[in-house]
Amino acid sequence: NFFINGYLGVDLFFVISGYLMASIIFSESKQNYNILYFLYRRAKRILPLYFFLLLLFYFVLSIIVNLENIRENNLQSFLSSIVFLNNILMFLKLNYCSIECSFSAFLHLWSLSVEVQYYIFFAITVFFCFKKNRKLIKILFLILFFIFFIYFLFVNSSDQLASFYLLQNRLWEFLLGSLTFFLYKDYDLEKKFNFLNFN
Repeated sequence: NFFINGYLGVDLFFVISGYLMASIIFSESKQNYNILYFLYRRAKRILPLYFFLLLLFYFVLSIIVNLENIRENNLQSFLSSIVFLNNILMFLKLNYCSIECSFSAFLHLWSLSVEVQYYIFFAITVFFCFKKNRKLIKILFLILFFIFFIYFLFVNSSDQLASFYLLQNRLWEFLLGSLTFFLYKDYDLEKKFNFLNFN
């Protein structure tokens, strides 16, 4: 029952994403950290194909579907997906398991909205830590992890919809991934577990 409905997969995806973001910044940036270049690389990798498929799918869907309420629902979801706020729309309007939600063709893009929101949060946070002291990022991420994890536990007991969709309730997962990367680098686990290297 713990693995039912695949919800754990979303949690693991966010943890892995946090690990990846930390590895990109701290493996490639030895001295300087360019926030604009980081965001540019993320945008270049994601946006062109994302917008192309989003537009293509929406216009095809608009031609096929004739029911006005479904079209309106998908238009709102489409527009919120363009600006990466789909998760907020879903939180305000839809329950993930509701019948209405099943008619939203862009429902699954809520997680990408959370992802992009984290890119911005991560880039700005690391930028200010680099300006002060690069080592501060590890301490700050550890503190933020505990703060947002406790916050998540509190919100999850009272509002599961908010804990599912909103970035502030998912931050602890991204931060856990980043902290795992720091642990990996600090203890040089790559050499200790070099038998896992298949190159």
